[in-house]
Amino acid sequence: GTLAYVAILPQYRGRGLGRELHAAGLALLEEAGCRVYRGSTDVRNAPMLRIFEQNGCRRDADQLFLKRPTI
Repeated sequence: GTLAYVAILPQYRGRGLGRELHAAGLALLEEAGCRVYRGSTDVRNAPMLRIFEQNGCRRDADQLFLKRPTI
């Protein structure tokens, strides 16, 4: 399972709401029978990386994105 594009408005950040929301999403996935969760974020997104860690997620792999300039 995956949780996609979940965000906390800037004025509500820093209150632990992201961790709680992510944990609630993980619980819903588990209740639905999902046995594997795959989440992703930019490697520079330290707050989300902390949320993943706090909710028991561990780094599995890194993904590389490439682009080609317009010709």
